[in-house]
This record gives sequence, C-alpha cells and structure tokens, in this order.
Amino acid sequence: MSGLWKWNKKERYKIICDITEKEFPLNNVHTEGMNRYQHPEFQVILKLPPALIHYLLKELMKKVADGKQFQSGDLVEDLLPHVPIRLDTYQMYGQEVLRVIIPDKRGRFPEDEKCDFWFKLQAAHIFEKE
Repeated sequence: MSGLWKWNKKERYKIICDITEKEFPLNNVHTEGMNRYQHPEFQVILKLPPALIHYLLKELMKKVADGKQFQSGDLVEDLLPHVPIRLDTYQMYGQEVLRVIIPDKRGRFPEDEKCDFWFKLQAAHIFEKE
C-alpha cells in the first residue's frame, strides 16, 4: 500500500500512501496537487480500507477542483451516509494540511474523552517534521 495510488493528468493531483508497515497503527495518506487551487493538501491517518480512503480524498479533491474552499473545522456531511467528517489543520512534513477526522461508531470525535482509542489517534501530532 505504498507509493502512488492514482494520478489524474487532467486535474494534476495524486494520492500517496507513505506507510507500509501493517503493524503501525496509523496511515499517512495524502493528496498532492491541491496547490494548483491555492488550497491545502488533504490527509488521512486513520487505518481504513484503502478504497474508502481513496474515495474520501478523491471526492474532497473534486470539490476543490469545482471551486469549493475548505477551512479548518469544516464539517463535510455528504461523503459518508449519516457520518459527518471534519477537516482540521495539522502540519505534515513542514506544510499545513487539512486532516480528515472521522468520528467513531458512536459519533464521537477525538477531543471527546469517550472517543474510541483508535479514532482518538487522529488527533496525534505525527508526520509533522520534514
């Protein structure tokens, strides 16, 4: 699950997965090419099925290509049925990104003390250094 997942020549973006170790509890899957739209890159660090991660990032990139500008704290409610995702600002390798934050099965985000442990990890300050 490492390397380039998809390259879209028309829109000039790609989705990259930097983590390959199966036992590592987090991914680092992110976009590259959003700067074309003066927009931060997107990042997912939660371990999810690759097809779901690809879907989420692809749909967010399409929205940006269509003119949508996202900001930290935005809720996106039309990607997953009955599950809002939140975009929060984090640093990744020295650049600002919008991390996709998904609530746990009970709808709790990482700042909720009762949030499931694995979903809480989304708030980790990881992958920040260049």
